[in-house]
Amino acid sequence: MVELFNIVVRFRLFIIVIIGFGCPFISQAQRVSDEKIKTAYTYQFAQNIVWPNEQALDTFRIVVYSDNPKLINEFKEISTVKTLKNKHIAVYKVDQITRIKGLKPNILYVDNKFNESLTEIYQELLTIPVLIITEESTLKEFVMINFIHLSNEKNKLSFEVNRNAIEQNHNLTVLPRLLLLGGSRLDVANLYHVQEEKLKEMQNKVEGYKREIEKQQIIVDSQGQQIEQQNYELRSQKQEIYNQQVQIEIQKNKLDTLLNEINRQQQVVIDNISLLKKNKDDIDNQRKTISLQVKEMNQWNQILEKQKLEIQNQYEKIKDQRETLFVQQKRIQTQQKFLVLTVSSIVLTLGLIFFILLGYRDKQKANKILQEKNFAIEEQETALKYQTKLIDLANKELEEQNQLLEKTVEVRTEEYRIAKEKAEEADKLKSAFLANVSHEIRTPLNAIVGFSQILSLQLDYDEEFKGHFDVIMQSSNDLLRLINDIIDISKIESGQLHFNIVDCLLELELETLHRFYNEQIVIEKKENDLKFIYSPDRSVQPLIIKIDPARIKQVLTNLLSNALKFTDNGVIEFGYKVHKDEIEFFVTDTGIGIPKQFHNDIFQRFRKIKQSDDRLYSGTGLGLVISKSLVELHGGRMWFESSPQQGTGFFFTIPLIYGDAKIEEPSPKKRILSFDDKTVLICEDDNNSMEFLKRILSKLNFNIIAACDGVEAIEMFKNNPDIDVVLLDIQMPRLNGYDTLAEIRKISTRKIPIIAQTAFAMTHEIEKIINSGFDDYISKPIVVENLVDILSKRL
Repeated sequence: MVELFNIVVRFRLFIIVIIGFGCPFISQAQRVSDEKIKTAYTYQFAQNIVWPNEQALDTFRIVVYSDNPKLINEFKEISTVKTLKNKHIAVYKVDQITRIKGLKPNILYVDNKFNESLTEIYQELLTIPVLIITEESTLKEFVMINFIHLSNEKNKLSFEVNRNAIEQNHNLTVLPRLLLLGGSRLDVANLYHVQEEKLKEMQNKVEGYKREIEKQQIIVDSQGQQIEQQNYELRSQKQEIYNQQVQIEIQKNKLDTLLNEINRQQQVVIDNISLLKKNKDDIDNQRKTISLQVKEMNQWNQILEKQKLEIQNQYEKIKDQRETLFVQQKRIQTQQKFLVLTVSSIVLTLGLIFFILLGYRDKQKANKILQEKNFAIEEQETALKYQTKLIDLANKELEEQNQLLEKTVEVRTEEYRIAKEKAEEADKLKSAFLANVSHEIRTPLNAIVGFSQILSLQLDYDEEFKGHFDVIMQSSNDLLRLINDIIDISKIESGQLHFNIVDCLLELELETLHRFYNEQIVIEKKENDLKFIYSPDRSVQPLIIKIDPARIKQVLTNLLSNALKFTDNGVIEFGYKVHKDEIEFFVTDTGIGIPKQFHNDIFQRFRKIKQSDDRLYSGTGLGLVISKSLVELHGGRMWFESSPQQGTGFFFTIPLIYGDAKIEEPSPKKRILSFDDKTVLICEDDNNSMEFLKRILSKLNFNIIAACDGVEAIEMFKNNPDIDVVLLDIQMPRLNGYDTLAEIRKISTRKIPIIAQTAFAMTHEIEKIINSGFDDYISKPIVVENLVDILSKRL
């Protein structure tokens, strides 16, 4: 407003100048040539015009479109004796329109002989910052500064100014002095009257501004009080941040205890497995021994059968011998009868005696033979009884061994079953323990991360305070990453890790990693020393393959994070190469490298390579173990090459399986930052998490309804039918999230999005959430951007 007043004052002075000096100047023009007057006016015009780029100019270029040698000489003369705004003047003569634009003029003077070309000239130089001066032009809509004669005798030269054409069409600025000197067609009195009206209007505005300033002063005083209150709240929040840091330290100590307990349980499981293997080996050896004993028993049974057959044959032989002996005894009795009959015969006495002696001798021989055979039979019976006794003892011993072996097998089997049940129970307890610990850590971590995000969005803090926030966020992310690594290694060891194989556009996933780590390099202030290169295989078209993109990105993220951690300057490069039936990925760096003596330890759990005491690198020693296991479970292999102070290269392959679907790059979705007239039902039993969600959603202009458990959430839903979205916790007292979801679906008359917000992170738990009918889910700790994206997608 002060500037406007000064302009008005200047207008008054210029009126005096025009009245006092304008007329003599015009009179003097009658004695001076028109060319010199036009040249002098042109110089004055240039003094009162401002070009947008004149500070960068070293020379003002004046192009004269004329065949008048006197006019051209006057312009050249003035360029040799004067400067324009302390810059040299260069004059160019042209006789063709096509040459004008190439000379880049600041001022173009067009002789009246070429007025028929003005339309073409204006179209050619439209929007270019050039001042066009004409003579007696009739194109009033294009005229910028136009020389005119005030009489038919052409002895009074003046000019007219078209401010609109100068400022709007060619982006130049006209100073007020030029307007007051604007020739006979400029009504100075009318201009003064207009400026007086504007001055009064501006004075009224000044009064209004004063009243507005007084109101603003009252508001400033009120805001000063609010600032004092905010300073008090800021001190309270600093104390709260300190308390949260203490909680983080406590959680870290708990996590160390957890790791020790996990290691102890893993050692117990390993011991149990070793004991099971040893018992299994003992059982196998005993089974082999029993098999050998069974074979020996079968051989003994065969021998006994043979002996029984031999004894049976001997019994048959003895029976035949007894029959023969009975026949011989009858024969002897007949001979005795015959001897009695022949005793009376004397003639036959000697013969009878002879036969009697002969029969007696045969009888003695037969009795002797009979006695020998009876003795042999008795010996065979004795031997047979002894062998039968031995067989009975062997059978009894064999039966006892069989019974002992059966009892041993039963005992070993029962021990194996008990050990297996204990191992399975220990594995289940470990999984449940990890899930519960993950849930219990994620819940307070959700409050720490959430309120840290709120403070970072609300406060205008200095660099030191920003550093405190960065420490909190980084520590929280490290703690969350450690929890995820422990869960992953547990899934891998128990065989519970499953892949979600889908058709994936590989180029899109890797470009996302490229952008993310470019930002990380800037965040860590390494952009001046470290070059990050993405090298895909350009010999093939963009690949659509069947993989689990999340797991492959997890492997590449682990490798790229290690490369960034151990490389301060040089180059980090990652990409892939396509072979016949597999894809080879690589991540190379020029970092500190790995000594050869540690190469065999690099893929072992909880192993960290300490090269010196100068610098300690963070990490748990699980990333490479998990990455190698994920690659092998995906059907590939992983290896590395490294030399100290020369860098490291990690490589891994996966099978090349082409996808069937045609995937298009997703168009960026618009993120909604205000949900006016939308109502959200929050169901959360943790007070800190509830308060965090309330503050975030209130900033998004949601109408908020809160419930602390499932039963209360159902009642709130019945009483508020206009609810647009539900955020539902899973683990709650009285009624859990799954049962609450089922009840809400029953009573709801319309399909509304219900989103699970949970601290459970195991794969089977996420699958259960999706299969139960939830529209979406978000894991704790909740990131504000992820929450806004999900709400934008569902509403």
